[in-house]
Amino acid sequence: MTEETLTLDPERTALLAELATARAALVTTTRDLTDEQAGARPTASALCLGGLIKHVASVGEGWMRFVVEGPSAMTYDLPEAPWNEPGGVRSARQVLVHVIAETAQHTGHADILRESIDGRTAS
Repeated sequence: MTEETLTLDPERTALLAELATARAALVTTTRDLTDEQAGARPTASALCLGGLIKHVASVGEGWMRFVVEGPSAMTYDLPEAPWNEPGGVRSARQVLVHVIAETAQHTGHADILRESIDGRTAS
């Protein structure tokens, strides 16, 4: 039996590397936290680091299922917003770029939360 190697084009390789970098930064932000710290809500919002990780993971999974299975994979309707055009079509590339942007944005939120919890910053 031979093993096939999947070769990605340079754009896919770059996009997937960027997503991996954003995810790694998010995970690094939560390193060495206790369960209590991961559940802490140090700001006026209800955000906590544990919840943020769960959110990024579940929403990212949902969007990737959308790419593979189509709109029927979404477990909820997208909210009305200028960027969620009713009946709009998204390419796999557009979805991946969206997931990268959202992950990076939430990583910034995580940095703020972590610094509020114990003063640690990402750098």
